[in-house]
Amino acid sequence: MSDTNTTETGADTIRRLLRDTMEPTIPPDAILAQAMMHKGKPLTKRHVDAMNASAPGYGFRIDKIAGMTSIVWGDWARSNGTGPGGSVLIAYQIAGAILDPVWVREHNAAYYDARDTRNNQRRALLADDDEAMHLGRLVDSAREAAQAFRVAYSLIKQATEYGQPMSVISYDVERAIGLGTKHDADPADRCLNLGS
Repeated sequence: MSDTNTTETGADTIRRLLRDTMEPTIPPDAILAQAMMHKGKPLTKRHVDAMNASAPGYGFRIDKIAGMTSIVWGDWARSNGTGPGGSVLIAYQIAGAILDPVWVREHNAAYYDARDTRNNQRRALLADDDEAMHLGRLVDSAREAAQAFRVAYSLIKQATEYGQPMSVISYDVERAIGLGTKHDADPADRCLNLGS
């Protein structure tokens, strides 16, 4: 079952998603600011302390692993890159990593140029009410279709459950409606949660 709030309209959902997925600028920009102020100098704990002072609460620290030096924040390193936070590559060396803002931007485009492009696209979509309404109508239609599918599938399951005359073709019915024969999860959830 989906975790989405079905009381909000599709357009409201689109606007919320655009706002909620706006990518943060503070941690990467704090790192880049130090690289710009101290260009050409070796990265030191003093630089990280300055990052922590300029952007308190992020917990910046130096991470040296696999021949690379990075600045990490949040739970990024402790969670093997799956937790909140991030990592900006500073150099492909461990000893004497030099601060070079151009190199940092080029090797971490997802945190800089690409992030800015994505955020600008989100802002433009937030300002375009027609586009939000259009995509919102599609979301509303998809929600209605998903609910109709759940109801229809529930009725199919009742008609083909064990003990019912149609139970002998229950898997064939699943294939006929495009669900295949994977039995380790509820087919309705497989169909409605693609990729999960």
